[in-house]
Amino acid sequence: MSEGTSLASFFDSVPVEIVAKIFSFCDLCDIPNLCTVNKKWAEAEQLSWRQLVEVNFYHWPVHVPVMLSIIEKCPNATKIVLPRGISGSDIAALGPALQRFSTLTLAHGRRLTLDGLADMLTVNGPLIAELNLVSSKIPPHLFEELSSRRLNKFTHVNLSGSTVTDATLRRLRHCKQLESLNLSNCPGVGHKGLSRLLPNTPHLRHLYLYYNTHITNATLDLIATRVGPVLTELDLQGCPSITDQGFLRCVGMCARLKLLRMSECSNLTDASLAACARCTTLRELQCSDMPQISRTAIEHYLNTQTSLHFLMMYGTVQCNDEAILQLAQEKGVRLYV
Repeated sequence: MSEGTSLASFFDSVPVEIVAKIFSFCDLCDIPNLCTVNKKWAEAEQLSWRQLVEVNFYHWPVHVPVMLSIIEKCPNATKIVLPRGISGSDIAALGPALQRFSTLTLAHGRRLTLDGLADMLTVNGPLIAELNLVSSKIPPHLFEELSSRRLNKFTHVNLSGSTVTDATLRRLRHCKQLESLNLSNCPGVGHKGLSRLLPNTPHLRHLYLYYNTHITNATLDLIATRVGPVLTELDLQGCPSITDQGFLRCVGMCARLKLLRMSECSNLTDASLAACARCTTLRELQCSDMPQISRTAIEHYLNTQTSLHFLMMYGTVQCNDEAILQLAQEKGVRLYV
């Protein structure tokens, strides 16, 4: 029996609902072709549209009529990813079709003006809770304009890799329901912007500052005092200016941390790793490529921590010998070296 025949037999033997679930993982542009195979696949194709929770147009060319048709086929989708080259006029043409989405993602958006972005968010503003403008050009007065339109109920904002600056960030302070903020790889963001924002985000649980070179010990003090008690996830990877002094204070105030990334923070030493052991809620710790972390400190950490499930230490010296690996296994920690 050939491989193709075996695959066909498999799909013939499983319920149409299972086939539809498999189809829902396919690229949107491939799903319409599936209905041409046989009657069962045609039924599964129709069902798969109704199972989609995210409509992802990221790699698609901008073609508004086709996009409208796809959106109409996905009545249960709550997330949408817009195409890279979309413009304000394209979004205006999509109009009311965007209104039911609670998560909006626009990656590499370089053609949108302030009015275009604000109009886009005004269209589906009443529902939207998660806003992702990854690697996009952020107009300086965007959040000020959104605030004037009473669009400040975002709970998740991802601006990673974007052109956001301290001045822009300050205007995000009106989003008092913010729970998750991603400012990774944003060279225009530093202590000044965060000092204006964090005092106004009492519910912030997730903060990602990956590769933000302007983050300092003063910023860690700010994080500790303003949002430390409620934070559950903190990403400081690649922040070269922070030292043990700031890190120890910050971790000491973050009593609910479950995930902490401190990889490539080259100034952190054994003292910082030891402080992590006192964080009794920590489930995942990433501390790869940290030249000042010793084997003794790693062994001590594994022996004293009480909650860890996952430890990543790629490139950290002397942590891949048999004794360390055995100790991690005994402690129930998945160690990646």
